[in-house]
Amino acid sequence: MILEHDEKLEALAETLSPGWTEIRADRRAFSKIDDASFMTGGVLLIGERSLLCCMTAKDFGDGVWEYYPIYLTEVEENKYAPEEWIRLVRKDGTANLDQMLGWVFETPSLSLTEDTESFTEPDGKETTFSFYNGLEIKDPNGRGSLRITSTGQPNFTVTLSVLPTP
Repeated sequence: MILEHDEKLEALAETLSPGWTEIRADRRAFSKIDDASFMTGGVLLIGERSLLCCMTAKDFGDGVWEYYPIYLTEVEENKYAPEEWIRLVRKDGTANLDQMLGWVFETPSLSLTEDTESFTEPDGKETTFSFYNGLEIKDPNGRGSLRITSTGQPNFTVTLSVLPTP
């Protein structure tokens, strides 16, 4: 297995101490799937250390194969026009989703999720590689988790799901 892990993402997930106050989704590519998830082109976690979560496409080897790792970077909130984003959750909000995800604004733990892809090269050799495809934000007190996952083609989307913690 070939590891295509990005050390910058690892360092960011390990050192980021979020002090978020709001979660926004990219309005242009937003579509609702069900009560616990939706698809969007990107997610902004707004606060002391604002974070942009979206997808990128990368070529593997000779450029014949593509994979879709998650892209995370610290950003300045004011560089993103509020009218281009849908506010999903805010700290101290009163909506149902605000209440369900209130723990996100406390002291969540962050970890990267990974995916594997396999493909057959022109010479018949099969190659499997592993890469980071998402960010999981968990409540250390067990109230839930939030997973932002890069899903790949066809829509270049990020899926955010509220998952109950067992």
